[in-house]
Amino acid sequence: MVNLNLIEMEKSKNPIDLVYFGYDTPGEESETAQKEEKEFMETLKERFPSVTFKDAYDEIKGFRREVFLDDELKEQYFTWIFGWGWHHYSLMLSIMMANIDGSNEAEKYLDMAILEYPQNFKSESNE
Repeated sequence: MVNLNLIEMEKSKNPIDLVYFGYDTPGEESETAQKEEKEFMETLKERFPSVTFKDAYDEIKGFRREVFLDDELKEQYFTWIFGWGWHHYSLMLSIMMANIDGSNEAEKYLDMAILEYPQNFKSESNE
Protein backbone atom coordinates (compact mmCIF):
# COMPACT_ATOMS: atom_id res chain seq x y z
CA MET A 1 0.00 0.00 0.00
CA VAL A 2 1.34 3.44 -0.95
CA ASN A 3 1.67 6.03 1.80
CA LEU A 4 -0.08 9.04 0.26
CA ASN A 5 1.10 11.37 3.05
CA LEU A 6 4.73 10.61 2.19
CA ILE A 7 4.09 11.21 -1.50
CA GLU A 8 2.43 14.56 -0.76
CA MET A 9 5.30 15.57 1.56
CA GLU A 10 7.85 14.74 -1.13
CA LYS A 11 5.93 16.77 -3.70
CA SER A 12 6.09 19.85 -1.46
CA LYS A 13 9.85 19.51 -0.93
CA ASN A 14 12.77 19.06 -3.26
CA PRO A 15 15.51 16.47 -2.90
CA ILE A 16 18.37 18.49 -1.49
CA ASP A 17 20.99 15.78 -1.10
CA LEU A 18 21.85 12.12 -1.41
CA VAL A 19 23.86 10.76 1.49
CA TYR A 20 25.94 7.58 1.37
CA PHE A 21 26.66 5.55 4.51
CA GLY A 22 28.51 2.49 3.32
CA TYR A 23 28.20 -0.89 1.74
CA ASP A 24 25.99 -3.79 2.69
CA THR A 25 28.71 -6.36 3.20
CA PRO A 26 28.68 -9.11 5.79
CA GLY A 27 30.08 -8.06 9.12
CA GLU A 28 31.08 -4.87 10.85
CA GLU A 29 31.06 -2.50 7.85
CA SER A 30 27.37 -3.08 7.23
CA GLU A 31 26.51 -2.70 10.92
CA THR A 32 28.47 0.56 11.11
CA ALA A 33 26.80 1.89 7.96
CA GLN A 34 23.33 1.15 9.32
CA LYS A 35 24.17 2.72 12.68
CA GLU A 36 25.51 5.89 11.02
CA GLU A 37 22.48 6.09 8.73
CA LYS A 38 20.15 5.92 11.74
CA GLU A 39 22.19 8.48 13.70
CA PHE A 40 22.28 10.89 10.75
CA MET A 41 18.52 10.68 10.26
CA GLU A 42 17.78 11.16 13.96
CA THR A 43 20.08 14.14 14.43
CA LEU A 44 18.98 15.81 11.20
CA LYS A 45 15.33 15.34 12.19
CA GLU A 46 16.08 17.06 15.54
CA ARG A 47 17.52 20.09 13.72
CA PHE A 48 15.05 20.13 10.83
CA PRO A 49 11.74 18.58 11.96
CA SER A 50 10.24 19.00 8.48
CA VAL A 51 12.91 16.83 6.81
CA THR A 52 11.81 13.66 5.08
CA PHE A 53 13.90 10.80 3.77
CA LYS A 54 13.56 8.34 0.96
CA ASP A 55 15.41 5.06 1.15
CA ALA A 56 17.79 4.89 -1.81
CA TYR A 57 19.46 1.61 -0.90
CA ASP A 58 21.21 -0.08 -3.78
CA GLU A 59 22.96 -3.47 -3.78
CA ILE A 60 26.01 -1.90 -5.43
CA LYS A 61 26.13 1.52 -3.74
CA GLY A 62 24.89 0.33 -0.34
CA PHE A 63 23.00 2.34 2.25
CA ARG A 64 21.83 5.70 0.91
CA ARG A 65 19.10 8.21 1.71
CA GLU A 66 17.60 11.02 -0.30
CA VAL A 67 17.08 14.07 1.89
CA PHE A 68 14.02 16.25 1.21
CA LEU A 69 13.80 19.79 2.59
CA ASP A 70 12.17 23.02 1.57
CA ASP A 71 14.42 25.13 -0.65
CA GLU A 72 14.67 27.93 1.90
CA LEU A 73 16.47 25.53 4.28
CA LYS A 74 19.24 24.63 1.80
CA GLU A 75 21.89 26.95 3.24
CA GLN A 76 21.06 25.95 6.80
CA TYR A 77 21.23 22.26 5.85
CA PHE A 78 24.67 22.46 4.24
CA THR A 79 25.93 24.65 7.08
CA TRP A 80 24.68 22.07 9.59
CA ILE A 81 26.12 19.13 7.66
CA PHE A 82 29.57 20.77 7.68
CA GLY A 83 29.21 21.90 11.28
CA TRP A 84 28.41 18.44 12.58
CA GLY A 85 30.89 16.49 10.46
CA TRP A 86 28.53 14.73 8.06
CA HIS A 87 29.99 16.39 4.96
CA HIS A 88 31.88 13.31 3.77
CA TYR A 89 28.56 11.42 3.44
CA SER A 90 26.99 14.06 1.19
CA LEU A 91 27.01 13.67 -2.57
CA MET A 92 26.08 17.32 -3.13
CA LEU A 93 28.89 18.63 -0.92
CA SER A 94 31.33 16.26 -2.61
CA ILE A 95 30.34 17.75 -5.95
CA MET A 96 30.60 21.30 -4.54
CA MET A 97 34.03 20.59 -3.03
CA ALA A 98 35.25 19.26 -6.37
CA ASN A 99 34.70 22.85 -7.53
CA ILE A 100 33.79 21.65 -11.02
CA ASP A 101 32.14 24.92 -12.02
CA GLY A 102 34.64 27.18 -10.28
CA SER A 103 32.20 28.30 -7.60
CA ASN A 104 33.04 28.65 -3.93
CA GLU A 105 29.69 27.35 -2.69
CA ALA A 106 31.18 24.66 -0.42
CA GLU A 107 33.63 27.18 1.03
CA LYS A 108 30.72 29.52 1.76
CA TYR A 109 28.90 26.78 3.72
CA LEU A 110 32.07 25.86 5.59
CA ASP A 111 32.63 29.49 6.59
CA MET A 112 29.00 29.72 7.73
CA ALA A 113 29.40 26.49 9.74
CA ILE A 114 32.52 27.81 11.51
CA LEU A 115 30.56 30.89 12.53
CA GLU A 116 27.42 29.03 13.59
CA TYR A 117 29.05 26.01 15.26
CA PRO A 118 32.45 27.29 16.47
CA GLN A 119 32.57 24.71 19.26
CA ASN A 120 32.80 21.97 16.63
CA PHE A 121 35.87 23.50 14.99
CA LYS A 122 38.09 24.12 18.00
CA SER A 123 41.38 22.31 17.96
CA GLU A 124 43.70 21.60 20.84
CA SER A 125 46.09 24.30 19.63
CA ASN A 126 43.50 27.10 19.99
CA GLU A 127 41.96 26.12 23.32
